Amino acid sequence: MMMKKFFFLSIVGILMACNSEPKDIKYGQDNCDYCHMTVVDEIHGTELVTDKGKVYIFDSMECLVNFKNEHEHKYSHEMTNYFEVPGKLMPIKDAFLLKSDQLPSPMGGNVTAFQTQEKLQQIMEEKGGKEVSYSEAQEILKK
Repeated sequence: MMMKKFFFLSIVGILMACNSEPKDIKYGQDNCDYCHMTVVDEIHGTELVTDKGKVYIFDSMECLVNFKNEHEHKYSHEMTNYFEVPGKLMPIKDAFLLKSDQLPSPMGGNVTAFQTQEKLQQIMEEKGGKEVSYSEAQEILKK
């Protein structure tokens, strides 16, 4: 009986260790895995999660892009904070991206994610800039 219980708990532990879900960023505590600055900006924070469950946190999309270019992993999640709800993460592939110098990001790439096209358009009318795709953003933000 004891052996079965040990085996069950071992399997549960292994499955929990392989969790490949995003985690909340602890602003003011977590450090960027690329530039090592403390992550404080709740609009520009980003995150990568490997298919093995390793979570990498970044203070901006430009750090995420440069980290990806230097490290070959398979990622199950590429996440970003977004303008409408600071501190909340969403998949980058679902975000609408605005490149605007009037919305400065921590590392100066100045790409901001939005959950809706309407909000992006509203802020673009106020602040200027250009809507970009994720692939365009990756090219712009490479060092």
